[in-house]
Amino acid sequence: MNPCALQRLKTAWVGARTILFGSLFVAIWWLIAAFVRHFDRTLTRYLHLPLAPWSAVVGGACMLLGAAIALSCVFNFVFRGRGTPAPFDPPRQLVGAGPYTYCRNPMYIGFFLLLGGLGLCWRSPAVLLLDLLAVLGAHILVTTYEEPHLRRLFGSQYIDYCGRVPRWIPK
Repeated sequence: MNPCALQRLKTAWVGARTILFGSLFVAIWWLIAAFVRHFDRTLTRYLHLPLAPWSAVVGGACMLLGAAIALSCVFNFVFRGRGTPAPFDPPRQLVGAGPYTYCRNPMYIGFFLLLGGLGLCWRSPAVLLLDLLAVLGAHILVTTYEEPHLRRLFGSQYIDYCGRVPRWIPK
């Protein structure tokens, strides 16, 4: 088999794993969001957090933007990093292109926009609260595990990248 065909086959295999892992990730979070909706009535009653009907329009826009960001990140992981977004099957090369030139964690930002947009579409204060908890959890995960792991894995290349690109707020 020639090297180009072998590379295309490897990329197709990474893409297939990414579709599988991504589908499972979305399904799990969709189920979690559907479950926490059971707390909407309580949150609305005690915290007075009703959402206006127009919030569904804003939510749809957030979901579209979040999906575009997340998909762009996934494509960069597959085609540039030669890996998946899953922590147990990560990219083999440091990905610093595409959305990763603006901030180090755009895939998380895409996810937060998707989940928050879903909460707005469903007019669900509980899903919005879940999104805030996901932001906090992701920050803890990134600072305590992902960044130290990437420093060990990619060394000075990752340290230089961190010096150029902010963690959360795109520049």
